[in-house]
Formats: sequence, C-alpha cells, structure tokens
Amino acid sequence: MHQECFHVIEDQADRHWFFRGREAIVRSFLARRGRRLRVLDVGCGKGFFLHDVKAALPNSSVTGIDIARYAIENAMDDIKPFVIVCDCRALPYADHVFDFVLSITTIHNVHYSDCKKALQEIERVGKKHKFVVVDAYRNEEEKERLYKWNLTAQTMMHVDDWKELFKEAGYTGDYYWFIA
Repeated sequence: MHQECFHVIEDQADRHWFFRGREAIVRSFLARRGRRLRVLDVGCGKGFFLHDVKAALPNSSVTGIDIARYAIENAMDDIKPFVIVCDCRALPYADHVFDFVLSITTIHNVHYSDCKKALQEIERVGKKHKFVVVDAYRNEEEKERLYKWNLTAQTMMHVDDWKELFKEAGYTGDYYWFIA
C-alpha cells in the first residue's frame, strides 16, 4: 500500500465502517477476558487492530505481519515490537499456534494462484478461529463498482468463486465480503 494511503486511513479511523467493525471484533474478545489468547493479524498495516486487542486483553499475545515496510516502520509505538514485514504466502510460524487469525482485505492483494497459498497458511497457523474479508461481488453492477474503486486488489471474484477457492484451499474459517 502506498504511503499516502496510510495517512488517509489514519484520518478516517474514527468514522469509517471498517474501523467501527474492528471495534466490534475487539468487543467480542472482551467476552474471553481473563484468557490469554494468541492473535495474528495478517495484513496488519500500522497495527490498529492489534492495539485494540492488547488494550482489551492485556495478557494476550498479539502478532502482526504486513508486506508494506512503511506500515511496519510506522506502526503504533506500543505495537512495533509485535509486528514484522512478511508475506502472507509464507508465514514464519509453527502449525496451529494462534487462537485467532484475522485477515481483513489482504488476501485479495495477491494473484489468484497465490490466494490459495495465503489461505492455506492462515489455516496452518490458526487453531480454530480464523476470519478473512476479501473483495467480492454478487452481480455485474457490484463488479463494475469494485473494479473502479479498488486500486490494490489483484484478485476480485464473485462470492461463489471465493467460496470454491476456500474449499480448494481447505480453509475452514469464517469469511465475509467487502462489496463496493
């Protein structure tokens, strides 16, 4: 992601649906208060989600990866020790070590042939709870809007095609669509 995109994201953090959604996910973690969770954010950007998890569950272990060196170098100060520059297609972690793996609008940023590998990596490192959000469409109108709107995705498919890819990859986690 380009440097200027991160500044726009920071400006929108309190108002945009995506960030309000992130807060809802963190609130769901509060129900597990007292447990020590290991959380991985694949495509963590500057670590806003990890910051929220750490604030909600201070005993938990948070880890983030992002391919954008700029994002990692400019991560939130309290999160910097927990994030690394890394590719989602080759996660440097042992099998089944994370209680929750999250990837919001990241997987579609690699070529179709690599989406399967990224999903398999998320499946491999996660224990039970996994959640991804990918760019998708359900009809031609949504497809047209998505292709006009998105600047970074290399794989944008119909929701049925994504479901098929999840199946092929052996991905058993939850998923949702970003539809423009």
